[in-house]
Amino acid sequence: MSKTLLVFGARNLGRTLARELVSEGWNAAAVARSEDTIGSLRDELPAVVGIAGDAAVADNVERAFSATRERFGDLDLVVNAMTPAAGGRFGGPLATAPPEAIEGYARDFVPAVFNVLRVGARVLTEQGRGTLVQVTGGSARRGMEERGP
Repeated sequence: MSKTLLVFGARNLGRTLARELVSEGWNAAAVARSEDTIGSLRDELPAVVGIAGDAAVADNVERAFSATRERFGDLDLVVNAMTPAAGGRFGGPLATAPPEAIEGYARDFVPAVFNVLRVGARVLTEQGRGTLVQVTGGSARRGMEERGP
């Protein structure tokens, strides 16, 4: 029986993870905010279920988990690889960020992370198994100079 991945953030790291795991025989579903991202995902990886939705909207996260479970059954791995939308990130070195730089991040992005972790923890607990990985943060994935810890 194949294992199943649900990944939030289908543009960069999430797409790469889906591609690699599908090549190893996994089932995969991937969530992105834009229909364009989902369209290109479907073109590149037709075996992956593409789900358009905004994780900041709790019902969209519930829908992504439900659709994936209806299609494949229990989840083995949930990965949050989202990147903040432009309004939710500062875009410069952390050391030079003004205090108000946190406002967009807290308003727009933290709810999305919270929803994925909250629903993911509930679903995996109900199943009695599975792994939840939080990887969010573009700088950690792209290794940009002067960014990240």
